[in-house]
Formats: sequence, structure tokens, C-alpha cells
Amino acid sequence: MSDHEALGLIAGSGALPSEALAHLRQAGHDVRVFGFDGLCGPDIVPAESCTRLGQLSALASLLRSQGIVSLLIVGGFDPTLADSPGATFDPDDEALAMLSEIDPRDAGGLMSVVAKWLSKEGFELARQDECLSMMLAGVGSITGSAPTSREEESVVRALATLRSGSEAPFGQAFVLADGKVVAVEDRAGTDAMIRGCEGRVGTESVVVKASRAEQDLRLDLPAIGPGTIAAMREVGATVLAVEADSTLVIDRQELKNLAESAGIRVWGFAPAGDVR
Repeated sequence: MSDHEALGLIAGSGALPSEALAHLRQAGHDVRVFGFDGLCGPDIVPAESCTRLGQLSALASLLRSQGIVSLLIVGGFDPTLADSPGATFDPDDEALAMLSEIDPRDAGGLMSVVAKWLSKEGFELARQDECLSMMLAGVGSITGSAPTSREEESVVRALATLRSGSEAPFGQAFVLADGKVVAVEDRAGTDAMIRGCEGRVGTESVVVKASRAEQDLRLDLPAIGPGTIAAMREVGATVLAVEADSTLVIDRQELKNLAESAGIRVWGFAPAGDVR
């Protein structure tokens, strides 16, 4: 993307699109936001920049009409969002052909196929880690004290096992209790996974957020925010470890405030697995 070229931001659900837009504009980027009816609020996407979910050809035409070449895709695009109130899923021929190729329950697979289609249509997909580098977690403590050696070893061992085993590519989060994996994120998401661990987690447990084994850095980076901390507080979990340089931190100050008030430690570990 050239310095004078507008960036098209395709917004999904959740808090990430709004914060990403604010950071990008603060950095001086010319950003134009696009979305889908019923998935994004009018405060993010103007009505004239919305299309119906599944109308890929209409989306491509809209992007071209505004001179958009480079795209950044952020926010939630779980396939079940088609059932959200206000969302109208109206697939055109392009979308129907695409859906026939994938498991409709697989959000990662869905977005990969959409990305491939957009590239075929001549659009350049920007990497989230590059465009939103100011939102990434770094190595070290985000709030609270540093990890213990036992916590370090547990995270590194579990992550290596999951990435090399039959469960890879796995969801972007898992929970360790006494050094063993007791839960892995599924399509319900991180917060649901954490809440499902009630009664099985405590001060010796670690919630881990990391990229998948074959993570596409243009799409769906792991993210944490105040909601993650709220879910941990509900079940009594007190440690959150996130992969540095590939995990987005949403509303960082509010996350820190909530974590500190709940006694939750949050720290980033190096992408190579060297926690420090």
C-alpha cells in the first residue's frame, strides 16, 4: 500500500474494528470502512458502505467504486453470525461456490477462502500484525508479576505439543491446570472456553492465547480484551499468558485496570516459545 492510497477496512463483529480504526487514523492512514448489514453498527460502517452478508460480487464492486486496492480484515466472522438478529445471509453465486469448498462451521477456513477470492479479484490483503503493530502484546509483564519457572515450562511444553500433534491447527486459546491442558478453544470462543472451566481452574492455572500452527497473519490474529479478564475473574483463573508480537490487546488500559483489581497476572511470551 502506498502512502497516498486509501486502505479499505472490512469490519466484522466485536470491539476490535472500532479500536483498530482509531489507531490507524491516529497514525495518519486514510481508512474507509466497509461491512455487512446487521453485523456492524452505523458508528463504524456507514449505510452506503454495507452489503448483505454473502454478496461477494457486490462487495467487490463497492470496493472498486471507491478506488480500494488494499484491504485489512478485522473483527469476528464466525459462520454462525449469519444467524445474528438483523443479519441477512444472501449468498450470491460466488459465495455459494466458495461455501461448497469448506466446512461451514470453520471460521478460519471460511476466512481463508474469502481471502483467496479477494486476492483473485485483484485486492491486496494487508497483515494485521503489520497494520496494527501498536496493538500487539510485547514480551514480558503486561500487568502483575513475572511468570514462575513452572508456568514458563508448562506454557512452552503445552504449546509445542498442541502445535505438533493431531489437534493442530487448534483454537487460539487453551487452559492449563497443574501443567496439563484441560480445555482447548473451539468455535464458541475463548470466553466460553474459560467459563466452561469453572471448578477446574485456580491460582495454579494458566489461560494461554496464541496463534494457530498455520496462522494467516492477514486474518484473525489472537486477541484479548476486558472481556477475557472478566471471564477469568468469574471462574477464579489468575494467570493469562499471550504470544507476543501476534496477539492483539483491545482496550489495553481497561484490561490492565480490570486485571489489577482482580489480581490477574498477564504476560507475553516470545513467539519462538522462549517465555521470559
